Amino acid sequence: MDTVEQIRNMIIEEFELDAEKVQPDTDLTTLGIDSLSVIEFVFKIEDKFKVMLPDRRVETVKGQNAATSGYTIRGLAAELDALLAAQKTETKSVGSVS
Repeated sequence: MDTVEQIRNMIIEEFELDAEKVQPDTDLTTLGIDSLSVIEFVFKIEDKFKVMLPDRRVETVKGQNAATSGYTIRGLAAELDALLAAQKTETKSVGSVS
């Protein structure tokens, strides 16, 4: 199961949503999930995958306006995949240093 499907399944279960309505490119707030619940859900993703996703509120302060862009399953999965790939690279480089 790829990351998109894992996150999609988590959202369906967490918010008890109709699976047909939960599509990879749907903004989570259009599913009736308020912004606080989205942030709490992001924390659950971080806990499950043992990563720290970038805080979009901080990026907004830096002028990138990312907090106002919607969270989608595909977007979260892309961020997560990038972090997991970076962790693997770091682990390999740390493991090869002797």
